Amino acid sequence: MSHSLFLLLLSFLFLPLQGARILFLLPVPLKSHYSQIELLIDTLAIRGHQVTLYSPFEAKSNLTNLHHVYVDMEESKRAIESMNHFEMLDNGLLGDTSFLSCLQFQFSMYQISLGMSKEILNKPAIRSLLASDARFDLIIAEFFFGQEPLAVFGHKFQAPMISHFSHSAPGHVFQFSGTPNLYSYMPDIHMAFPKKMSFMQRLQNTMFGAFNHMALTWWVYPAQDQLMREFAGTVTPPLPYIKTLLVNISATLVYSDPMIEYPRPQTANLVQVGGMHLKTGQLPKDLADLMSSTVSPRGVILVSFGSMVSPSKMSSSLRDSLVRAFASTELTVLWRWEGKTIENLPSNIHLRKWVPQQDVLGECALRRKTC
Repeated sequence: MSHSLFLLLLSFLFLPLQGARILFLLPVPLKSHYSQIELLIDTLAIRGHQVTLYSPFEAKSNLTNLHHVYVDMEESKRAIESMNHFEMLDNGLLGDTSFLSCLQFQFSMYQISLGMSKEILNKPAIRSLLASDARFDLIIAEFFFGQEPLAVFGHKFQAPMISHFSHSAPGHVFQFSGTPNLYSYMPDIHMAFPKKMSFMQRLQNTMFGAFNHMALTWWVYPAQDQLMREFAGTVTPPLPYIKTLLVNISATLVYSDPMIEYPRPQTANLVQVGGMHLKTGQLPKDLADLMSSTVSPRGVILVSFGSMVSPSKMSSSLRDSLVRAFASTELTVLWRWEGKTIENLPSNIHLRKWVPQQDVLGECALRRKTC
């Protein structure tokens, strides 16, 4: 080996190695949204990046280069917990996929998101971040989930932004990523139409998309832009319009899977990451015994309505109907249930306040998951 080549290889040993400074802005108090990206946060920290996390949920890991800043979102948390999804279902606000019902639901979500944006921007932790002289190489947030004004931090820190979206992408996410979204044959996720729509379904799908676009353009984005400017004050360089900031988002991580989505054209900056949070684990002994072939020879049904929906708020008639249906099967039913214990429960139904869902789903004994 020549001396020059040896010196060249030796010089690589002295190259500076430094992880990126990554800012996660996840202030919304929805545990299911946070859980989807929690493993990514830990993995980036484990790989040597300096991670700063703004969240109402404490980080489970004690990694030295993961800095957590608590964001108090009790007001929004109480509002979310007070929602009765079963009552909304009875009133037609949920479950009804007609044009007017979907439009009403969408507009109510926009009202909630504007209130949530205002609360987030007024939090001391978020205001302190705006006033800080910190430097970041990357910012990751749910920019398209009522948190669009947080895009101001990409402008302040002059850092690229990545958006995380917690379920299948709606039309406005496609718009900002440059992905085609043709109402004539691409069903909106809110309308629950089949891949091959009838003429009337295409018409409703187009009308919903058009009304939704007008609401965003003339109501939601102007209101969010005003909130962002009130929050940021005078900054240098001057703030562009909020839609300009959103268009400049580098990539969007969408929590969906192409295996269960309708085929559609997709740009490279829209990345489907469904299942990103999954990891292996071991079941607690009581659940392992319950799901064993001895106790549950025909298998297990897992019933969970997610972290946002409290099953104890369902009407007694619906609860009793579910109990009768579960009792009629020979399978063991594992039901995530919060609230008072149901009386005279059949022997094949087992209630648990908390269920390690990922570990349960990994068991061969599981026959069906309902959520």
